[in-house]
Amino acid sequence: MLTISEVSNPDEGTTEGFLISTTFDGLTLDETDETTLIGRTITTKAKASDITVSSISFDPQNISEQSTYTFKFITTDSITSSMSILF
Repeated sequence: MLTISEVSNPDEGTTEGFLISTTFDGLTLDETDETTLIGRTITTKAKASDITVSSISFDPQNISEQSTYTFKFITTDSITSSMSILF
């Protein structure tokens, strides 16, 4: 898993090149070549429009029991069948 702290919904576009290093217990294990930044960029797509949760309902009765959860959303844009909501 890759975690990038304090980055939320960045703008669309391509970043500048960056350096990458792996550190464990205060010791640098490996790092990228500092003489070139070529090939180390991230390209992001446009931000998704805001989604508001209008209601949540669920019916669990006991621990470990299969349950049904229903989430109702309000969006400013249409959600098509090719889109997905991850949470």
